[in-house]
Amino acid sequence: MSLEKEKFILIKNAISKDVCKLVAREFRMARDMAGLVPYPNEKFPYKDTQVEKSFSWYSPLCFEALSDSIVKPIVEQYIGEAVHPTYSYARIYYNGATMARHMDRSASEYSVSCCIDTESNHPWHLGVETVRGEKIYVEQEVGDIILYKGNDLYHWRDAYTGNEQINAFMFYVKANGSRSELKFDTRPLLGMNSHSRRLNSEEQWEKFSSK
Repeated sequence: MSLEKEKFILIKNAISKDVCKLVAREFRMARDMAGLVPYPNEKFPYKDTQVEKSFSWYSPLCFEALSDSIVKPIVEQYIGEAVHPTYSYARIYYNGATMARHMDRSASEYSVSCCIDTESNHPWHLGVETVRGEKIYVEQEVGDIILYKGNDLYHWRDAYTGNEQINAFMFYVKANGSRSELKFDTRPLLGMNSHSRRLNSEEQWEKFSSK
């Protein structure tokens, strides 16, 4: 399978099981600490606009580090040139979670979806629309990543039937490409929150959607 031809590729065992175990524990700790702040009227206070039944977080430190260390060289190997990390994102999905069909935003020239923790009896695979218009599901196990062209590939997830699954997402632009300005998602440094961006998502889209 060719990334350039098919717009996505599955890379098995890209991240070791031990690393996945470590970052899954750290991310659950972040979830538990955030949960100490009471939101009596919110069942999922840390949801986002895409996935209601989730704990969602922009640029968690463990995944920012993973993005810039282990995953970045893999991306560069497969596309054949240097990249800049833009941002990472992660979710703990809960029973019934769904994700609507969509493409990623401008800072996601190349996107990586990492399976960090899952329940073997409740597999939950990523739906993608191929270049031929076929709707297929890509099976992932812990440590597998899907590398895909974030602005070219429609993807989604049907309703989750398990209890919890953790996925992390890492995004990149070509270091010498037309979107290199989006390095670190226009933040001064990796690890900073979205409020530190020089250009927000809408401004990025307006400037780079045609490039």
